[in-house]
Amino acid sequence: MPSYEVTQEHETYEERSYGKTKWVSTTDSDPQNIKGMYLRLFYYMQGANNEGKTLEMTAPMLRHCHEDGNVTMLLYLPTSMQDDPPLPTDVAVNITELPASDYVVRQFGGFANEEIWIEERDKLKESVADNKSVNFQEYFAASYSGFHDTVDRRNEVWFPLQNTQSPSDE
Repeated sequence: MPSYEVTQEHETYEERSYGKTKWVSTTDSDPQNIKGMYLRLFYYMQGANNEGKTLEMTAPMLRHCHEDGNVTMLLYLPTSMQDDPPLPTDVAVNITELPASDYVVRQFGGFANEEIWIEERDKLKESVADNKSVNFQEYFAASYSGFHDTVDRRNEVWFPLQNTQSPSDE
């Protein structure tokens, strides 16, 4: 799990600062293709990489929802692989670096379908509507729990703050 610092706490959300991190990612123009995107990342973690290494599954899994409707799914690379991760063998999979960034974050539990993600995103948007430094053009949906976890599920929605740079692929 990437480390972060809570820089300010509010009643319904918090502000966080993250350091630079590397993720394995894939992008799709169909935001409903969650299973297809997940499987691409899963295969990479199971050895579909230039080293044939099986990597431990990590959290969170992010969905970066772009203004143009595309969605990028990202899975945090294990700490031991942050400096030199194996390269994907699937051309639809990338190693993406998220630069050091700040976010406003709302946490919630339970199973989240698309309707709930949008509802929680809108609640966060309402909570931070007066904050001129929030970038509302994109958001992240973070899942910390596995598909089979039924209790203590952790989900989050993130809006980047204006000083946040865009992710870059290697």
